[in-house]
Amino acid sequence: MLPFCLAYLALIVGVPHDGEIQDPPWLKVEIAMAGEGFMCPFLTPMFLEILEEKGADWVHCRRAESEIAFCVPLDKAQDQGTYTDWLTGLGYQEAHITYLQFDTLQVQPPKPLEP
Repeated sequence: MLPFCLAYLALIVGVPHDGEIQDPPWLKVEIAMAGEGFMCPFLTPMFLEILEEKGADWVHCRRAESEIAFCVPLDKAQDQGTYTDWLTGLGYQEAHITYLQFDTLQVQPPKPLEP
């Protein structure tokens, strides 16, 4: 009876049968902005703040490349349209937004190292 109860508990709380706790799935996103848009000293920090407020676990801005990378738990992730809406709401032009990566991952990728 005890093995059955442990197996049932593992299903409920998401613990595999080998006893390890699984991380939730993640969404990793990399966005590039044409015309050095992410070098803007006003709009870029506002977008970074939005990402952090909306649950991004880490955010990394590569200003020289005009790129932003971030990782968010899948249960807090948005679709590309929502991220685009946030950017256009700040004043960026949709035609300048390019998604370099938009992938769901089983394990959280590490935050890129600072240059």
